[in-house]
Amino acid sequence: MIDYVFIKQLLQTMTKEKTFCVDVMHLNEELGKSFPDMDADDFNNKFYESLFLLKDCGVIEEMAGRGLGFKTDTAGNIRYGESIIRLTAGGHGFYDNLRKNGFLSKTKSLSLAASVELSKALITKGIDKLFDSF
Repeated sequence: MIDYVFIKQLLQTMTKEKTFCVDVMHLNEELGKSFPDMDADDFNNKFYESLFLLKDCGVIEEMAGRGLGFKTDTAGNIRYGESIIRLTAGGHGFYDNLRKNGFLSKTKSLSLAASVELSKALITKGIDKLFDSF
């Protein structure tokens, strides 16, 4: 099940940065402050799982680096490296909707991809209403 509270906090941490892009390792460190009681391995698992899901849905994209800085070999050894990411235009819209009252409670049973698509539809509907009022 998707942890939308974690994803919302991740996106909020990204938007608080002074620049439009953020280093994944820095993001990991900053977000970790919001989850001080979480086991480090559990946190890293949830962090990278969330990043990959967000990337799959087009919410974030890499500006530099590969694999969001997550590297593993066939023996299962994991290393973390550098990667620079940004929130896409659709990602900003998705985060704006996550912050609205009711959106999270209505979408928590949906997949992340479905929630992102719903967010896009709501944005389009809002734009249509805006132009209808002219």
